[in-house]
Amino acid sequence: MNDAYIKSLFGREKGLQKKKEGNLLDLKKRYLDVELRAGELMKLSKEIINEVVQNRISGAQIKIETGESLIKNVHGDFLNLRKLIAQYLENSVLQLKDLQQLKVDQLEDNFEKAKEEFLEGRILFEFIDKGKLYEPKDEYLKDFDTYAGALSDFCGELVRRARSEVVSSGVKAIESIKGYRKITQEIYQILTEYAFSNSSGNRGKIEQLKGFLDSFDRFSYDVKINQAALEERL
Repeated sequence: MNDAYIKSLFGREKGLQKKKEGNLLDLKKRYLDVELRAGELMKLSKEIINEVVQNRISGAQIKIETGESLIKNVHGDFLNLRKLIAQYLENSVLQLKDLQQLKVDQLEDNFEKAKEEFLEGRILFEFIDKGKLYEPKDEYLKDFDTYAGALSDFCGELVRRARSEVVSSGVKAIESIKGYRKITQEIYQILTEYAFSNSSGNRGKIEQLKGFLDSFDRFSYDVKINQAALEERL
């Protein structure tokens, strides 16, 4: 075997290794970019919820517009990352062992949690601002399990809101509590129908919603009892 042939093999192997390193570096950059922006989305989503809770509706609306654009971009980039990984594996450009540092499933889970938090803020905003239950239209927000989680968390926020109003407004909080209970009952029915028709894992959410409904009933009862006691003293 002559030296020129050996050198050509060595050069080819070195070139393939360099290409592999370049591909891995590209994937890591894409991965870190999606990870960073998923974190930004989670932070922004918490800010949206806080803006609505503090009744800063215009501030929440601005952040929602930013969040919608961010979700769309991150969703597209994550899908491209998945496709690129699949393409590299199919063409044997990379092996599974080369991708151990890229925890793609964990990244997807973190992104879904950020989307769920955003949806909670979006639902809360729509309800407080317009009295309506928000339903996502974009395909990248239509995963029902994510939406169900957001709906349940939204109802939990209504419970906290009702508790605060009972303390600050007393009997005047009754009407608000009725509205919060009504929307929670609607959500309870939606998730119950979905869970039993699709063997969904959201049955834990259903039990949670039952607890929220009980909380609203208890708040109303306590307000009425306190009001009756007050009137007796007068």
